[in-house]
Amino acid sequence: MVDADYTATVGLDRDEARALLAAADADPGAQALRTAAAVRLLLHNALRVDEACAADVADLGTDSGHRVLRVTREGARWAKIPLAPATGAALDAYLAARAARAGLDGPARLTGPLLATATGGRLRQAHLGTQPANPRYLHLPPPDFGSPHAICPVVR
Repeated sequence: MVDADYTATVGLDRDEARALLAAADADPGAQALRTAAAVRLLLHNALRVDEACAADVADLGTDSGHRVLRVTREGARWAKIPLAPATGAALDAYLAARAARAGLDGPARLTGPLLATATGGRLRQAHLGTQPANPRYLHLPPPDFGSPHAICPVVR
């Protein structure tokens, strides 16, 4: 029998989640705004890493007055995910800075991946540190818990 109220997946507690957000906000790197946006997408909106990486700027929108992100879920199902206000603000700041670096007159002119590398390419799971290839890409301290799903999912 399966207990619907139990999971063996380790998750963050409230203090760990706050510490992760603080670490993301304190990122001194050139991609600090992207770090803050990525962590909030994963933590506040419970996106899977592959969903966040696959999203395009064009997938941002509104539905019934709410900011949403259209993502492809497991099984190739589309879903509109309502964005937490802090996530929307972090994405706005990141996209505005990205547009300015590209010489565009605003984020509305951006195309391509929602979360981009410094050269404009699409972020991959390895960039977010969820694979051993690059565990410190986001310049965050490594968590001391063992599951890659700990933040629903967590950025490694």
